[in-house]
Amino acid sequence: MKFLISFIFQVLIHYPHKKENEISILNINQEITALCAGKLNPNDEKDILAVGTPNSILAYHIDNNSDLFYAEVPDGVNSIVIGKLGARPEPWVFIGGNCSIQGFDWKGNEVFWTVTADNIRSMILMDIDADGQNELIVGSDDYEIRIFKDDVLMYEITETEMITCLVEISNQKFGYALANGTVGVYENTNRLWRVKSKNAAQCLINYDLNADGLEELITGWANGKLDARQVSTGEVIFRDVLPSSVVGLVMGDYRKVGKNQLIVVSEDGEVRGYDSSCIQSDLGLQIDTVRELFLKKQNLLMELRNYNTVTDNTGIPANTRLMTEVTSSPPSSNEEKGYVLLKLSTNNLTVLRLATIFAEGIFGGETLVVCPSVDKINNRLSIQLVPPKETPLDVHIKAFVGVSPKCDQFHVFELTKQLPQFSMFIITSCTPPDDMVKSNYVNFALNERAQRIEMWLCQKFIIPPMMSGRTIEKKNRWFVALKSLRDSSNLLLSYEDNTMHIETSNIHLAADIVLSITEYLNIDQLQTQVEIPSIFEQIETRMNNMQELEQNSSKITSYVANNARTIRSLTVQAEDSRLLGNMKEMRDFYIQLKQQNEEVIQNYKVRCSEHEQYLDNLRHINNIIQQAARLRVGSYKTELIQKCRTALMNLNAKSLIKIIQTGSE
Repeated sequence: MKFLISFIFQVLIHYPHKKENEISILNINQEITALCAGKLNPNDEKDILAVGTPNSILAYHIDNNSDLFYAEVPDGVNSIVIGKLGARPEPWVFIGGNCSIQGFDWKGNEVFWTVTADNIRSMILMDIDADGQNELIVGSDDYEIRIFKDDVLMYEITETEMITCLVEISNQKFGYALANGTVGVYENTNRLWRVKSKNAAQCLINYDLNADGLEELITGWANGKLDARQVSTGEVIFRDVLPSSVVGLVMGDYRKVGKNQLIVVSEDGEVRGYDSSCIQSDLGLQIDTVRELFLKKQNLLMELRNYNTVTDNTGIPANTRLMTEVTSSPPSSNEEKGYVLLKLSTNNLTVLRLATIFAEGIFGGETLVVCPSVDKINNRLSIQLVPPKETPLDVHIKAFVGVSPKCDQFHVFELTKQLPQFSMFIITSCTPPDDMVKSNYVNFALNERAQRIEMWLCQKFIIPPMMSGRTIEKKNRWFVALKSLRDSSNLLLSYEDNTMHIETSNIHLAADIVLSITEYLNIDQLQTQVEIPSIFEQIETRMNNMQELEQNSSKITSYVANNARTIRSLTVQAEDSRLLGNMKEMRDFYIQLKQQNEEVIQNYKVRCSEHEQYLDNLRHINNIIQQAARLRVGSYKTELIQKCRTALMNLNAKSLIKIIQTGSE
């Protein structure tokens, strides 16, 4: 067994079962951004250590003390995972960087590449659909968990914050952690539970801590807390606290007793081990459980006391119902943005005293409490909602209804209202203009009745009363004009002569609409024609900038090489002058050395700045490629990604633009 610890420029390898040389040091001489160990060479049973830096990946054979391969990675390395993907017989090392995922075989050949919409923070390989083949699950900064089958995106799960950790759990389950302190478990694509803490979760691992044959989700927190939760319910079965932040969780037979222990590493270097014996002596958890049960008992007694003191004139009528309505509200003259208006009302003279609204990602704490002043209480409440993304959203409502504003007992109504995917758009017209100019659009062939598209519209948008139940006069012609409540931009959707037309300059929005239509109509293969000049201008500008930066990098490398030669020569001459006692010449040589050193530092600063610019351009182009791929479905999507990769490697802007436009070179 080996134990790995990463410092800024070094990896410490600990051999706990060796009597001598227990610790060896691997010098990387660069900032270490990711570490992973696993079997990579199919002809060797030994684990390989993969070390990621801001611009490279090193595969190192620990036992042979040799490099397996080294590769430059311009996108950077934020996360590494080693394993088999799909039906491939050999394991690969997968690297998550700035909006892209690369895969290398054990010889260092690039064998996999795809794009995501944002920087990748965590990756795992697991069989999530029980087909006997691993899928790649990726968590990124854009709040998305993406599941890839080979290089095809199968599912996207939207969360409320950046995904920082992912961990495989048996039986098609995986755990996740978010930057806002949320930890939870998914079974396939269905969330089983989640909890939120004021502290950030640093790391996750699965381990059977109570020896019941079922894995628990172990979480290490930034405040030093360590807890174990049941995978099915999220119930805490074990807690401990370390003096400093938990930075690593691993499993291994550290004591050579024939079974793995849970090994915890803290920020100040403390290492602790846990196994099933820890559960038996966990008195702190028992005390917490008793305290929670006592609090529940007190609440139930108080509720029972309230029921016993209810008088006849405080109850609401038996036929009282809570009614909801969702409408789109455009911005007024003194507002920059519109919003979705959720209206609550009762069907009689009862009053709405208070309402709590729970919705993921809309409010800061995910919950909003609406409590009007006493003089404004009636049987109606209105709540403004602004969904952050174009995704369907469940809004959970608790409304407190009473007979009068001053009564001290209320009936609580609970219900859930779903906002449609494109709720932040308002329909402005259903009549096509006579002179519609097509400048920014996405077109694709669609052999469907217009009535089916109308049904899709009714399900995905908020339909005003004037449009509900409208009939389509021509079965092959359909049109609707919409306006965004976020930025007041226009969106035109039309269908004529078996061609669907999406008019928008927002490629991300166009991709959302294409995916929504294809999912609703069960379309598994789709090619599109794209014409968005602003996107093409960005590609051309940024790729030209990348070419200039590459040329500058070559020049700076040449300057640094010349400086190095000059520094070596001046160092020798200065030492010779010192030995000969010629202090004046020695002083002159050291002054020149200082000047050369300042030039090297300045060139290094310029190189770092230009490297950041290069990464920013690359990240932006990768994001465009991701959205262009989302405009296609099936094999067309996979082919486009591979063609875009070739064009990007060659920095061929014209070829990349044509591929995004038509899907072909």
